Amino acid sequence: MGSVVVEERLVHLRALDRPGRSILKLGSDQIAAVRAMNDRIRSGEVAFEAVDCFCGSSRFAEIARTDRYGLLQSTLICKRCGLIQSNPRMTQTAYRDFYESDEYRRVYEGDRFLERSETNYSDGRGDHVYAQVTSRRPAVQIRSVLEVGAAGGWNLVPFAESGIDVTGYDYSGELIALGRTRGLNLIQGGLDEVEGTHDVIVLNHVVEHFTDVPGALKTLRARLAPEGLVFVEVPDMENFHVGQLQNAHTYYFTRRTLEFCAGLAGLRLLEQRREPNGHLSAVFAASGSPAPDVGVLAGHYDEMAALLRRYARTYRLRTPVRAIGRVLDSVGLKEPMRRILLPT
Repeated sequence: MGSVVVEERLVHLRALDRPGRSILKLGSDQIAAVRAMNDRIRSGEVAFEAVDCFCGSSRFAEIARTDRYGLLQSTLICKRCGLIQSNPRMTQTAYRDFYESDEYRRVYEGDRFLERSETNYSDGRGDHVYAQVTSRRPAVQIRSVLEVGAAGGWNLVPFAESGIDVTGYDYSGELIALGRTRGLNLIQGGLDEVEGTHDVIVLNHVVEHFTDVPGALKTLRARLAPEGLVFVEVPDMENFHVGQLQNAHTYYFTRRTLEFCAGLAGLRLLEQRREPNGHLSAVFAASGSPAPDVGVLAGHYDEMAALLRRYARTYRLRTPVRAIGRVLDSVGLKEPMRRILLPT
């Protein structure tokens, strides 16, 4: 637990200061789910906690007061190391309840989330994970792959098709059942349920959900076979936009903060890539080096503060342009005006 001190509001993003109003186009079922979730938060039914940053600091600046769905979730940035985070945020128990109830999926994807999930098995969703891992270690040298936060297991499909033993864990009972119909070895649960040792551990858009990132990575490092690899993909905060902020994300990483947090868990960076989709992927191995000192992040807050301020300025300029575009579109004038202003 921490004693969070918010010293300033770093940027003013009006789109992320409107409880119950999403920046995304939501279905009626999602809007109802957001409203119900906010009511539960206001009543105190959903437990929140304030926490110090991993670097030990309790000094923060504010970025946003709601997330992209209009859920009541503040986003702060540490003024010592530049790590962006949800704070105060739901407790570990509240998060687990959120995921296990599938309230998470219904807010984020609507009541038809299972139907939409079916397409993930046929669109090559896990191909880039497989390609990056096997570029480091040939498939014939991989016996076992573990994925935590596996959802329906689609990232494991390319490994399974190569004859590799795969195991996935996820809190969602419905997605676990869906993956099992595909013959995948999926288990309902999280870190506490993980067993065995594995040549590869996949954490695809999972690390940003952990409430204790170094602690979780240490737990998984203990499950890594000798010469094993850990694949991580997270949203890239050096490619910041308002759509990245969501209540399920506890921490938001840059190349520097991801390497620092992994180092605290005894993991050594082998490579990082900026993916075409704007995300950040990385491959780690176990390290025998001491944990890094926070000094390696000197100046990172200033870098990120400058980036966020630039984004806020351009976002304010884009907002009225979008509004005008919607009005013109509603009266059938958007395309004629575009042809006049932007002739081919």
